[in-house]
Amino acid sequence: MRFQAVVLDFGNTLVSWSEVESRQYVAALEDVFVGVLGPQTAFGERAHACRAALEVECAESMREFTVRDWTERMTTDLGADTRERLSADVEHAIREQLPLLCAVSERTQTTIAKLAERVPVGLLSNFTVGESIRAVLERDGVTSHLSALEVSGDHGIRKPHPALFEIVREQLGTPMEKTLMVGDEFWADIYGAYNAGLLTALTHEFVQGPSTDERAPHVSPDRILKSLDELLD
Repeated sequence: MRFQAVVLDFGNTLVSWSEVESRQYVAALEDVFVGVLGPQTAFGERAHACRAALEVECAESMREFTVRDWTERMTTDLGADTRERLSADVEHAIREQLPLLCAVSERTQTTIAKLAERVPVGLLSNFTVGESIRAVLERDGVTSHLSALEVSGDHGIRKPHPALFEIVREQLGTPMEKTLMVGDEFWADIYGAYNAGLLTALTHEFVQGPSTDERAPHVSPDRILKSLDELLD
């Protein structure tokens, strides 16, 4: 498979995001709710359920839901001022917590640096608060190697929306059919990139997600990677 540019996902592609990090992340958000509203009941279960419901609602339009969407779903009976304060505090916690919970390993940093010497490298991630991802990449020395860096929350739409892939592809300056999307999620990364006309690679470095989906039986990744190092072959 020959490519002239690479677009990388973030979570479980550049950095590991396991159940451990997820629990710590939710615990930090619960601390915010407790600070504003007092003790919470079954917070973790409600947090996941509200996120899942928003993802279902936004699936067809591919709209990226906001922090405020989620906090309002979690707390339907609050006054406007309290809801505004809670949303602001949650967003601040996300910006603070993500850099504490994940990091790009030195090995991956080296891989990206070597890859960027050969072809333009971009990043395209689904996440509500783009600033938090940018903070991780800047701290770990990755940003300087990227020719494009886009996060769904900054655009109000999420992968697999084809417009996001086109935005990154334009910045990289390469044809769609010569641009490779690398990610861990079939629907967001592989199906989305396929529909946009990109080459695709599913990474199993951190998680081994499905490589097919019954909603798109005609789509499969062009390649499955055990490690991003294989991109250097």
